[in-house]
Amino acid sequence: MNISQTQLTNYAKMITGVVMVVLPLFGIVADQNQVTFIIFGILVVGFSIWSFVQRFKKGDLSLGGARK
Repeated sequence: MNISQTQLTNYAKMITGVVMVVLPLFGIVADQNQVTFIIFGILVVGFSIWSFVQRFKKGDLSLGGARK
């Protein structure tokens, strides 16, 4: 699965917009920059883990992350 960084940014902006609309419904007031930072952080960590798992399944990385 190859997704461009532009599309990842578009997804993050879309998610941020939805979160900014939903948070006030629960009485949570948050700055849009903080929400964007958290969402981008989650995406970076999530896609890094996903990438590592795919490389491990492919067989060219060991469990510790070293190349075989």
